[in-house]
Amino acid sequence: MALIQYRDQCFETSPGETVLEAMLRLGLPASFSCQAGSCHVCMMRAIEGSVPELAQHGIPPELASLGYFLPCQ
Repeated sequence: MALIQYRDQCFETSPGETVLEAMLRLGLPASFSCQAGSCHVCMMRAIEGSVPELAQHGIPPELASLGYFLPCQ
């Protein structure tokens, strides 16, 4: 579970749920395509907190160090 603030919305993910799945469940706007971490269309940036390593798999290190992650992971 994670507490997420996106724009003016604050929400929690359910156990085993990705950030993208939670956003879609709540009807929040989200760009996505493959939902498998391959296309990187859904890439977002965390400005606070920690990002799970899996959510940064395949992202260039320079972007990962800036907090970019794949919410579908």
